[in-house]
Amino acid sequence: MKDLSQDILTELESRGASPKPRWYFVAMRALFWLLSAVCTVVGGIAFSVGWYVFFDNDGLHVTLGNILQVVPYAWLIVLALFVVCAYFGFRQTRKGYKYAAPLVIVLLLAASGALGLVLDNYDVGQNVHKYLLSHTDFYDGLIYSSEDAD
Repeated sequence: MKDLSQDILTELESRGASPKPRWYFVAMRALFWLLSAVCTVVGGIAFSVGWYVFFDNDGLHVTLGNILQVVPYAWLIVLALFVVCAYFGFRQTRKGYKYAAPLVIVLLLAASGALGLVLDNYDVGQNVHKYLLSHTDFYDGLIYSSEDAD
């Protein structure tokens, strides 16, 4: 009986397979961590803008009758989208598969929320909101804010 490892090596050589260099795997790992970090930061910005639109927006009076109109759905969708992207980026890391999905998602939401509150202290949410209001045509139709009441 032939050596199994020799058979495998012979088969790999016949197919023209070659090993990938170490830098390829290091670059891919760095790319996935970068994807997770960028998605968490964008999620934090989305949280900050949503927080500003819902809570900090001067002149916006939330009542039971208009609460569904005032909720910043667009930013909640953006936050959810980028948390999902960060989750999949994290899952591709070396030990990311070991953690339960709900735990990872809750931690990513918590990280985005905490970062969003920090960014809100520096008025990032307000600045992004006002920039989008003045530089895009579609944003005003997506968000109900105190600027609409004027």
